[in-house]
Amino acid sequence: MKLHFQVLRILSVVVWIAVHPISAAEKTHAWFRFTPLELRDDVNADSVQLSEIELRLGNDVIDLSSATFTNPGGDSPTGEEVENIADLDTGSKWLDFNRGPVVIQFPAAVTIDRYRLATANDSSERDPIQWTLEGSDDGDAWVLLDQRAAYPIPIARETYTGVIMIAATPDLAIQSFTSSETVVLNGATTSLMWEVVNSDGVEIQPAPGAVAETGNSVVTPPSDADTAYTLTASRDGDELSAQVTLRAVQGGSVSFRYVRFTPVELRDNATADSIQLSEFAFFDGNTPVAVSSVSNPGGDNPSFEMPANVIDGNTGSKWLDFNKGGLVFDFGATTTINRYQLTTANDEEARDPLRWMLEGSADGVTWTLIENMTTFDFPTSIERETPTQIIPLPGASLQPLGPFRVLSSGFDFDTGRLTLDFTSRENHSYRVTTSPDLSDWSTVIVSGIAGTNGEDHTLIEVDFTPGTKAFFRVEEE
Repeated sequence: MKLHFQVLRILSVVVWIAVHPISAAEKTHAWFRFTPLELRDDVNADSVQLSEIELRLGNDVIDLSSATFTNPGGDSPTGEEVENIADLDTGSKWLDFNRGPVVIQFPAAVTIDRYRLATANDSSERDPIQWTLEGSDDGDAWVLLDQRAAYPIPIARETYTGVIMIAATPDLAIQSFTSSETVVLNGATTSLMWEVVNSDGVEIQPAPGAVAETGNSVVTPPSDADTAYTLTASRDGDELSAQVTLRAVQGGSVSFRYVRFTPVELRDNATADSIQLSEFAFFDGNTPVAVSSVSNPGGDNPSFEMPANVIDGNTGSKWLDFNKGGLVFDFGATTTINRYQLTTANDEEARDPLRWMLEGSADGVTWTLIENMTTFDFPTSIERETPTQIIPLPGASLQPLGPFRVLSSGFDFDTGRLTLDFTSRENHSYRVTTSPDLSDWSTVIVSGIAGTNGEDHTLIEVDFTPGTKAFFRVEEE
């Protein structure tokens, strides 16, 4: 079965999560071939690398000690040969400058229905994000077992992916699902763009409904709301899904001398050693607004990566803060702005901010919230030195900061355990409900969860048996 967690919409204190299970299919062969097709940075990576590959049947890990590993046409440095991919040590690795396949040959046929990979020790640009897994009975004729495109392989080093189920129809794949703009003014349009292969049907909800496998559609997101558009591709009863969240706002101008940027979440909070940006710009309409100075209170910056680099007009320089703090911009006098833009830095996408807030102040002491980009992950580009869209401030559509947020979530299909970790408020109580269709939330999974303060974690783990589709909601009682 395959699991998709999807943040559908956050209103006040409500967080939605969706689970879509599909069955794993058993495949029996004596040969297996893993072929990388695309890397995280396909242009700049000089090689492909992995530290481990693991084959499974249910909960049982297949013993690879009797198997023979080859890397046809490969070019590996001494000490980084293909055998390292199965030595049960994520501290060693296989590296191939020719980006060739890994072939695993067993003395006799074995049956698998799932697998997982582990990243190597460095250079995340070498991670495979698109690949095929094939099986063979003779090493000559190969059968496609599974293929992945744009797979979210961990940015963290020496880290396993989740367990990847082998579906009965491995050729079904969502190649991409994106939007031209994420935040638009009320009544404005933006385009959804997608590419799906080998499906029986593709649907996007809440609109436009049934669509072709590849295309684009102009949509008008509902006003004053965050709306999740879910693409579902199906084939022979199996499903894959992907999601894009769009925000529509009234928009409006604010006038302050100071603006404070506070990051709330990075692309990989756990492994990022710092936050970084190359540029940060403000606008009044289409006119860029000059910033007099910028500071990073409490920051820890390398000597050539100071806050001033975000306003120097040069994407080749950057600001970096090992304390993962924020920025305070001083316009020198009260200044009107209504839009802003961030630009990624030169490396390490784990450090990119995905959630943040902006506050304005007349004196640098009293602050007023003017932007709440904390309710969903903004699709900050993985591409380096690349700007976001120019984002309109919400104006009257500004959402208040919620009293809590989900820090992590997970579901273990083997044990039937749902895990949620969220921040909450002391002396408040929370419950988790479930719905099959986002309409009836009468089924309570657990209630009376005692809240804690601020960034303290409230962790729950409960039993749950999913059906075809299940949504979860966390809310204050």
